[in-house]
Amino acid sequence: MNDKTDESEAERLAGLHATGLLDTPAEEDFDAIARLAAAICEAPIALVSLVDAERQFFKAAHGIDARETPRDQSVCAYTMHGDGLLEIPDTLADPRTADNPLTCDGEVDMHFYAGAPIVIADGTRLGALCVLDRQARRLTALQRQTLETLARQVSMQIDLRIALSDANSAAAALRAALKREEMLRREIDHRVKNSLQQVSALLRLQARGADAAETRQALAEAERRVGTIAAIHAELHDGSAGESVEMQSYLRRLARNLQATMPRHVALKLETEALCLPISKATGLAVIANEFVANALKHAFPGGARGEIGLDLAKCGDTIRARFHDTGIGYRGDGTGGLGTRIMRASAAQIGGEIDFDTEPGQMPGPMPGTVMELRFPAQSGASM
Repeated sequence: MNDKTDESEAERLAGLHATGLLDTPAEEDFDAIARLAAAICEAPIALVSLVDAERQFFKAAHGIDARETPRDQSVCAYTMHGDGLLEIPDTLADPRTADNPLTCDGEVDMHFYAGAPIVIADGTRLGALCVLDRQARRLTALQRQTLETLARQVSMQIDLRIALSDANSAAAALRAALKREEMLRREIDHRVKNSLQQVSALLRLQARGADAAETRQALAEAERRVGTIAAIHAELHDGSAGESVEMQSYLRRLARNLQATMPRHVALKLETEALCLPISKATGLAVIANEFVANALKHAFPGGARGEIGLDLAKCGDTIRARFHDTGIGYRGDGTGGLGTRIMRASAAQIGGEIDFDTEPGQMPGPMPGTVMELRFPAQSGASM
């Protein structure tokens, strides 16, 4: 190619295809963001749109059944090259959209468009998170800010998947991926903190203004979950912890934050020795603990059954052992699991450890629960009594 623009587009398309997201099934991680965007922006349609060479593919589509449309109908193709939100209050009055077939499509009937670009860490512009309405209108300042924040969450979700994919490669590729993930973690720490606090505040405001009780409850629950993650992140990255973390006090604070998001019929129990861990290992352990608790709350206690979730942390020789357990109905998978399990395994690999499910009882203190997961990682270079 001689044209520099064509060359840049070829590089962009290569980056898009490298994500492996095109032509993949719908996933709750992206569907939930689309639903939240639609609810907060009060729009009937919300899309996570990835712009390919000849089409736009919808990784998430709320409010329509279509999974893709031709690229010449893609308003997100304009959005992804911008630096911020693109809002078209009346698509019939804008030359970019006046003759777009979607404006008179029976299912879509697009008379309003607003979208924010999806840009991953290496700078590749993939598409946009957008909302559509069937009547001309404008977003509020709060809605515009929220849509941009949620688009950044999509970008970070994709970045995480890229890092996880790299981590599943051969040993040499794994080392490179972990280095890249560490660089990515440092780069997005500030973005994560600010974005989590912003989303938490926006959800709280939106919950207060929602008319339907069900909507208020859903937004309030989302705000509590985001607030918990923000508190965990702030404790580890507020600049006062130094290079290591005293785990007894830190895990007590972590337990309080997690307990605040849990239903009353499930208790959280913590047993830990006096240990200090590097902040990177404490972060990995916190991520794993949060994901285990979230999975247990989702699967282990159906119908409001009472139970307990526990974490036992101890040093055994040259190894740190963290035993996660619940008294629920028991684990039914093979250990590979969904995204939550992959996040736990990737976090374990990042701190030089490994995870096993259904370990033998008696190796760590505590009752024999319905589900047991054990994390082991080296005590050297950072763990001390």
